[in-house]
Amino acid sequence: MKDKIDTIKDIFNDPKKKAYAFFGFYFVFFIFVFVFLKSVDRKHYRYEDYELGKKFTYNSENIKNNNYSFNYSVKLDDITYLYNGKKNSNSELFNYNDKEYYRLNDNYFINNDIWVKCDDPYKFSLFMNIDNIVLLLDSSYFESKTVYEEGKTVYNLLISSNTINKIISNIDSDYEEVPNKVVLTVDKDKNITDISFVLDSYCVLTKKCDKSLSIDLSYSDFGNIEDIKNPIGE
Repeated sequence: MKDKIDTIKDIFNDPKKKAYAFFGFYFVFFIFVFVFLKSVDRKHYRYEDYELGKKFTYNSENIKNNNYSFNYSVKLDDITYLYNGKKNSNSELFNYNDKEYYRLNDNYFINNDIWVKCDDPYKFSLFMNIDNIVLLLDSSYFESKTVYEEGKTVYNLLISSNTINKIISNIDSDYEEVPNKVVLTVDKDKNITDISFVLDSYCVLTKKCDKSLSIDLSYSDFGNIEDIKNPIGE
């Protein structure tokens, strides 16, 4: 015991040994804190703590029937892109960036006094495809829900960036991450009316943005959209 006390006194009396001792102490301390925080983070975001697709139900047929009005909002970092229009069968007529667009199957046209063919103006359009949406929803984990008197239900869901990467880009990844959030709103008949994807983790990890990405999709007027007249005359 006396030898240990003498050793400690020797360390504190020697400035160089004292500096090494403090460095070693703080190095071990910060390693401990780092490991502790990582373990807490992993525990908090374990997907096993949630339930995969068993506590939320929805019907996507109202969207798959391709007859509705829509409002889409894509916020990428500090820039927001807004789209609003209507869809009937394989045709869409919509506005974006103060311009009128027409879509026929996978072909896009812009109205610049005359209709001319153009590139797809939708940002992150793969998240607007109903088949991808169904895959994303079915691969999400239930977190909570709120039921309203009129029968509307809002589900809060979680989905990993690795899952999104596989569905959207067919890329297998193994990110250690914070989950992305999905907010799904259905009416009293379980028809989808609104979907909000909060994809900050996904977009940063995949380098598609600097800090944030959110995609909000809203649908209405199901089955009430008349035939969209082809404005380009083809």
